Amino acid sequence: MLKTFLFVACIANVLLADSTEETCEQDSDDYPNENDCGLNEEFSDCPDGACRPLTCDEVGYPVPCADIDPERGCPSEPKCICKNGFVLNNSSICIPIRECPSCGGDPNAEGGGCGLNCGNLCSNYDQKPIKCSTDICEANGCDCRQRICF
Repeated sequence: MLKTFLFVACIANVLLADSTEETCEQDSDDYPNENDCGLNEEFSDCPDGACRPLTCDEVGYPVPCADIDPERGCPSEPKCICKNGFVLNNSSICIPIRECPSCGGDPNAEGGGCGLNCGNLCSNYDQKPIKCSTDICEANGCDCRQRICF
């Protein structure tokens, strides 16, 4: 029903439009493609489906994973996003996730970890090697930087 309405509205717009105005047809140049992506970026048809932090502000906090309805398609437009392991800083440049000033501004913490601090606890930092379970890993968690104990 909605598709029919949009189609009729589009046809009406085309019939009423001046010949110099844009029509409802989408120009393929309106969207970026893989050739438009910068350093440490990749093209994504559906950025909402990335299920990972995309900016420094999201590092160290739970990131919602969009439930994309196959019938409705992606709610966002295609665009370039940072490659896995990289996020946008405040200058809109993709930097390694570990370079973000994240985790509540704690200079002794870094984001993108498991949130367990396995092997970095005061009780086990000197016991190497430590076997860490990733079964209870907190996605996009904060961990202590190397040589820092929790």
